[in-house]
Amino acid sequence: MSNLDGDRIPELIVTAPFDTSRGPEAARAFVIAGKSLRAQAAKK
Repeated sequence: MSNLDGDRIPELIVTAPFDTSRGPEAARAFVIAGKSLRAQAAKK
């Protein structure tokens, strides 16, 4: 995925195609900021 927030770190899209919590045939997609992923990796 390309950089959406201007921090020059690509974002990650995670999909949940079978998530029916919002109704039948309603999937979900989550966009995770690349900067937060990098910060999580640095803590480990």
